[in-house]
Amino acid sequence: MKEVKLVAFDIDGTLIKRGTKHIPEDVKAAIQQLKNKGII
Repeated sequence: MKEVKLVAFDIDGTLIKRGTKHIPEDVKAAIQQLKNKGII
């Protein structure tokens, strides 16, 4: 597996839908996977 060298977050309508302040569950799960792997 390749080493992760960069993780970028874009929250202006990509991770968080416009008009809401909530992070979708699938995005939360992806972030949790990054945490579990020690990437973030």
